[in-house]
Amino acid sequence: MFRLSRLYRMFALSVFALAMAATCAATEPCCDRVVLVSTRHLPSSVCNAQLACPDLRIWDCSDPSGTRAMTLMEYEARLTPDRPVVVYVHGNRMPAADLIPRFNAIRKAVRPQLCQKGVDWVIFSWPSDKAIKGIDDFRLKASRCDAQGLYLASLLRRHVDHSVPVTVLGYSFGARVATGALHSLGGGSLGGRCLPGASVCNADIRLALIAPAIDARWLTSRGYHERASNNIQRMVLLFNHRDIVLKRYWLLAGRRGGQALGVTGLASLSRNINGASVPFRTRDYSRIIGVRHTELGYYGNGNAAHEVAWLINDRR
Repeated sequence: MFRLSRLYRMFALSVFALAMAATCAATEPCCDRVVLVSTRHLPSSVCNAQLACPDLRIWDCSDPSGTRAMTLMEYEARLTPDRPVVVYVHGNRMPAADLIPRFNAIRKAVRPQLCQKGVDWVIFSWPSDKAIKGIDDFRLKASRCDAQGLYLASLLRRHVDHSVPVTVLGYSFGARVATGALHSLGGGSLGGRCLPGASVCNADIRLALIAPAIDARWLTSRGYHERASNNIQRMVLLFNHRDIVLKRYWLLAGRRGGQALGVTGLASLSRNINGASVPFRTRDYSRIIGVRHTELGYYGNGNAAHEVAWLINDRR
């Protein structure tokens, strides 16, 4: 059993390396850079989360000859206001070996619609591999989202410190991580814990939520992630009111009546710290996707890439 497990890990690493090489080759023509940031090795419980200086593992995937590990200091040193950053946060049950092909498909759809010559792409890889069967697996991943939101917030703060324009793209539970990060960045608590240091407000962060697996009320006033609005400059919400998976969100919440934002859409968003409304737009993809809970389905005929590109391009 140990030998088979070891062989599987070696195979997964080989697939990961090949996918990374493909990513590197794809970044060269348009001067893009791709970085993978992993928290899969960090404590998943919010009680044990490393918040002061989380040990993020970072790989630079921009060199066509191969990937290389880099320090957080090295990554931070190359952040500049003239290069926008797009942070991609994947959903549940995404093994590390499958993450790069998924990211490549999304980037391939979005990149042709961008105005910028050079974009920095960050893949935020969190522990979402299938662990157990049934609804308990989804409850387990939901319990991990608070810690992951805090880790992501600590990374985003470094971009804010360097006045870097950022667009965060979150799918399903990845959207839950993303809104939690912005809430934490704005001074909110997650699981009873706050990000160390002063809170951040009015950061230049755009947010795209694709089929978000979060409570429909969390982004409203007095919601669990209400302070996310303090750092959202503009937002796009793509949902599907027929989503067969998110329609069962009430099982995750443990109560009847609980609904997912990815099914209901968004009627209102809490105001930011200045009391101003946050611009956002929503789109229902049910006619295109049907009942499926599928990330790539949004990038098919529905052309979610156009909505994401709108966020990245609009830097007035």
